[in-house]
Amino acid sequence: MTHPVVLATIPGQTDNERLLVLLSVDEASLMLCSQTWADGVGWFTQGSVRVDSQQLGQLRAALGRGSSKVATTLEALAPTAGRGPVARRTGANGPAILAFPAQHVRAESA
Repeated sequence: MTHPVVLATIPGQTDNERLLVLLSVDEASLMLCSQTWADGVGWFTQGSVRVDSQQLGQLRAALGRGSSKVATTLEALAPTAGRGPVARRTGANGPAILAFPAQHVRAESA
């Protein structure tokens, strides 16, 4: 068993956060690991997502097709990205609308 290869280390919103992109040759998959730094512990993984080779191709295609839409959306959310709901005013003195991230529910097969 070989160790995963680090493809990239992407800084997070603070100096104590990062996203580690790993390639697992044995499992033919990519792994995204959300990591946090803690004194006395070092970097540790909070959560991870494994993307297999078939999913990776589909993900690349989805990002390629929607890259301008993704960039526009991320720019609009940049001041509040990753910090909970996004407040938008409907008018000068109108009520605020809180846009929560979509919850995706995976259907389980019987």
